[in-house]
Amino acid sequence: MTSSLFFLTFIDLATGGTNWLTSMTHMSLETAKQVSPIMLALTILSVLGGVISAYIYSANRMFLTNEHVVRIKQDGLVATDKKVISHLNIEDIKARQNFIGSLLGYGLITMSTEGQNATYEINFIKEPFDMVTLATEVRDDYQQSVIDNGGKAIPLAEKR
Repeated sequence: MTSSLFFLTFIDLATGGTNWLTSMTHMSLETAKQVSPIMLALTILSVLGGVISAYIYSANRMFLTNEHVVRIKQDGLVATDKKVISHLNIEDIKARQNFIGSLLGYGLITMSTEGQNATYEINFIKEPFDMVTLATEVRDDYQQSVIDNGGKAIPLAEKR
C-alpha cells in the first residue's frame, strides 16, 4: 500500500497537477514537487525489497531421494545452507500450516534426527502434508531395506 501511495503521488506531481497531497497537507505545489523524488526513491526501494524477499523465501527447497532428504535453505542473497540428511537418521517428520499457509497451500516441515542438530525446519514447502506422507513412506521403505539386508545400507534402486 505504501508503494502504491508513493507511486501515485509521484505520478500526480510529475504531471504538474494539484493532487491530494497538496490539498490534505496544505503543502505548496513547489514543496510537493521537491518531495516527489524522495517518494519515488522510497517506492523503488520498497519494490526492490519485496522482490529480494520473494527470491529469498522462494529459494528454500527440499529434495527427496530414495536415500536422503536434501534441504537447501536460503539465508540471504548469497548465503545458502545445504544439509543432506540420511533416511537412517530421521526419527520423525511433521508438517505445520498457519491460516495464510493453508489458503496459499504452503507450510513448514520439521524433521527430527539423532545427534546435536536434532531438528531441521524447511519453510515454504508446497502441500506440506502430502510431502510428509511421501517422505515418511520413502524413509520407512529405506529403513526396511537396510533391515532386510542385515544392517547394510544399499540403495533402493538396486534392491528393486
